[in-house]
Amino acid sequence: MSAKTKMLIDIKVLGNDDAVKGHLSLSSGNVYYYRANAKAETARYTYQQLIDLIERDLEAQDKS
Repeated sequence: MSAKTKMLIDIKVLGNDDAVKGHLSLSSGNVYYYRANAKAETARYTYQQLIDLIERDLEAQDKS
């Protein structure tokens, strides 16, 4: 039997007014976003998808 290592980090997402907007959960393979009142995940990304999203956003900022 092989041992498995799991990672789970929860991060509270606050707005400018310090109100809780939701939370991020970082696992060993995915990033999950839950809006404050959501009963299920609002969005799920692999780390590669998240990097691609960031790169697209940076490219758009560079063009403006």
